[in-house]
Amino acid sequence: MCIKEYSKKYYENNKEQIKEYSKKYYENNKEQIKEQTKEWYENNKEHAKEYKKEYYKNNKENKKEYHQSNAKYETYKDKLTIDESPRLNEDGISLEVKCRYCGKYFIPTNMQIQNRIQALNVASVGERGLYCSDGCKLECPIFGQYKYPKGFKQVTSREVQPELRQMVLLRDNYECQRCGSELQLHCHHIYPLNESPINSADMDECEALCKSCHK
Repeated sequence: MCIKEYSKKYYENNKEQIKEYSKKYYENNKEQIKEQTKEWYENNKEHAKEYKKEYYKNNKENKKEYHQSNAKYETYKDKLTIDESPRLNEDGISLEVKCRYCGKYFIPTNMQIQNRIQALNVASVGERGLYCSDGCKLECPIFGQYKYPKGFKQVTSREVQPELRQMVLLRDNYECQRCGSELQLHCHHIYPLNESPINSADMDECEALCKSCHK
């Protein structure tokens, strides 16, 4: 048996022990490994660039498939914040997070989570908040907003406290109370705010309506 075959067989028979050893070694030598990696990259910048380009070319489809696949709980559970409220899906593998707009739990893709983590680490522009659908993303008053956006259009709903909106949508089972739609939901005050300002945060005076019914 050649060395390559022996190494492969040894790895297959001792996979868990090797993983555990590698994990412990990394934890005990984290700073040293980071420094060595940084130094190697500085000395081999062109080689690393060429390798990365070649690797991406040969694994384009695999990378795309990975980015669109469900994020795993164990991989990302400690990298998010209370805003995302990460929890384990009933399948025992996938990660669930709360939609920033409606508060509903959903399973994000690896790409969504990686973009959010980059934003949390101030490695990208914007907050890269997590949304369960394009509808929630478009209705959210803080998604992609700037102080003076070009071609500004007034939103169709007055903004309410995010916590109030999420509690009302949850109570109404994420359905419009007029037509039953589950798309582009707003938290609507049954009585105008100028008539009942003191009860503006009362759930009993609010209901979930879709964008069309709210108009």
